[in-house]
Amino acid sequence: MDDDCANCGVPAGDLAPVHRVYLLPEPVLVDEVERWCLSCRTQYPHEVADRAAG
Repeated sequence: MDDDCANCGVPAGDLAPVHRVYLLPEPVLVDEVERWCLSCRTQYPHEVADRAAG
């Protein structure tokens, strides 16, 4: 499993599975599960993914 944040690329130990959300005229939830660091999870739109899926 990759140990880098899928959003910013920083090596991080505190990665969590999330679905990226694009804020278009209507929010669009991406099906793919990515692992993001705490910093990205506090700054960018996302939804927490089921841990079993990530």
